[in-house]
Amino acid sequence: MLNLIFILVLRIHSQEPEICYKLEGHLCVNNQIVDMTFAPLDSIIGLWRFDKNQMDDSQLLNHIQQPCELGPGRGAVGNSVYYSGEQYSIIPHHDQYHEIVTISMWIYPLSSQQSFTTILRKASKSNEYTPTILLWPFHDEANVGGGQIEVIVSTSYDKENLRSKGSVTGRKWNHLAIVLQGLSIDLYINGIHDNVLSLKARPLKNDGPFYIGGDPWFNGPLLYLDDLTFYNIPFLQLEISKLVNFPGQVNNRLFYLGCDGCNYHQSLSSCKQGWHLCSLSELTSGIYMHARQNGWLRLTKDFWSRIDEIDEELAKNYLDPQKTKAAICCSDSFY
Repeated sequence: MLNLIFILVLRIHSQEPEICYKLEGHLCVNNQIVDMTFAPLDSIIGLWRFDKNQMDDSQLLNHIQQPCELGPGRGAVGNSVYYSGEQYSIIPHHDQYHEIVTISMWIYPLSSQQSFTTILRKASKSNEYTPTILLWPFHDEANVGGGQIEVIVSTSYDKENLRSKGSVTGRKWNHLAIVLQGLSIDLYINGIHDNVLSLKARPLKNDGPFYIGGDPWFNGPLLYLDDLTFYNIPFLQLEISKLVNFPGQVNNRLFYLGCDGCNYHQSLSSCKQGWHLCSLSELTSGIYMHARQNGWLRLTKDFWSRIDEIDEELAKNYLDPQKTKAAICCSDSFY
């Protein structure tokens, strides 16, 4: 039987009790139950919720040094940390950070800078990057266009980087997750797989601290950041999607961006086994909303939709190899 418990937490902005059901394998974050049964709690080797100042709530208790001002928490509950672009936080190195595989966080970009800025970087000197997460500038003051995410690691080959296909949205909470496993980097935006990079060589690890919201060599973005978490296990699409909770959304495990700038035949082949090019009815059932939210409309406003029969009029558009659009793939179990 579930026991309803009230946990009183001293907050900077609120004295209200945090309410959650007490469930084994779950965490209470911003008055929401986060299912962690897929990830053992001992797999969390860094957890900064910023509700108790800037303490590490993981088993390592590796608290932030050089703390920054607190801001409003995601969902207007608790706190986040505010970065002005000129100051940054420091998380001291810990030997277990060499085992980091998955990094998860929420960011709320407030305005754009003139060039790329550092969200997160682990380094002791300027030529170390494993790992680094950058935010590229938006195109205008309304934070429209641009806003891509870039992940960089140092390898014996050189520094290697992964640029997002989509982008984050300004003045809105966005979830980021990266998975560093073996010779691959996977990037997820708002619970949806965005891009993957196959490395030429294994990442070179370093003993430098983590810099959050900037670093000694580059400025940081103007943003709020919340629920920064390090895991020592790799997350798949299913686990990543469980970290993201948008009420009423289409299940974000049921579609992904197949290709951009491809003709119709290429769009069909961009969908892996068990997936198909989304039909118009599938695209209009909430997927377009996600396409806008994840910056896919930055690539194009035209998407291919699957049709079973092509008449003469459609053939002019669909069978022209020079006609290119983007493609979204839907799971065969979409309905």
